[in-house]
Amino acid sequence: MNRTNSMSNVLVSDFYKLKKLKSVWIGLIIIFCMLLLSYCVYWIGVNVVESGVIDPNNPEAEAIKTETLAMLGLFRKSLLFGSTSAVSIELFVAIVACIFIGKDFSCGAVAINTARGAKRAQTYFSKWISLVTLFVAYACITLIFSGLFSAFDGRLGTFGGAEFATLIRNFALQLLCGIASVSIFTMIAFLTRSSGAALATNIGIYVVLSLVISLINIIVGINGKENTQVWSYFMPLQQMQIATETGKLTTTQIVAVTVMPVVYSVLSTLVGYFTFEKRDIK
Repeated sequence: MNRTNSMSNVLVSDFYKLKKLKSVWIGLIIIFCMLLLSYCVYWIGVNVVESGVIDPNNPEAEAIKTETLAMLGLFRKSLLFGSTSAVSIELFVAIVACIFIGKDFSCGAVAINTARGAKRAQTYFSKWISLVTLFVAYACITLIFSGLFSAFDGRLGTFGGAEFATLIRNFALQLLCGIASVSIFTMIAFLTRSSGAALATNIGIYVVLSLVISLINIIVGINGKENTQVWSYFMPLQQMQIATETGKLTTTQIVAVTVMPVVYSVLSTLVGYFTFEKRDIK
């Protein structure tokens, strides 16, 4: 066996390439800034409300203040329990995936490594593992800073075993949904073999699909139908929104957020890998 082409060496090489990508560090900086800005909006909102901006002569002033603070509290809670979704980590990983994989195709690295004896399975799954690791790293960093910002706020309130269990549950589900998203992005990048085409496709699917589903839900909801969003739970890249819920999940939501990520991960990986295996590398 040629140790030069072992899976461990291919992985080390890909991790090194990923670490050297500017887009990885730019993405991390933007994610942190987005998170910080979100908390700043929350802190400013709370200070404005508590500073007496609401007319005290208004008989409903106290009720308005209480309702506004409650809404701001829910916003802060969503930043903590849904940190991965709140700063759109999936989108940043999608961009990195396109550049990371597309660059290796465009510069001929994939063809050269294959000619030297590297198996295509090693190439595909090394990229996949590298991107999953990046997603997990982004998610962990975001969760840590969300926890720190929430703790410094002083308005976190009671945070006992139940809240901690919900936090861990949500984080685990967000990781599972994120792996499914990474699998889809990796598949698209290997199918297109071009950073530009992959970027357009990944961002288009991520943004446009969400907008279309939201629009359909609004239109269906106009007719007064209940549970209009249930069908969207099973669409690609839509499970992350369920993983941010802080309450008890319904049976449908549990199935969607546990089964569907596995289904999408397996299907996209099979399509991506076997397509890569059969096509010529140019």
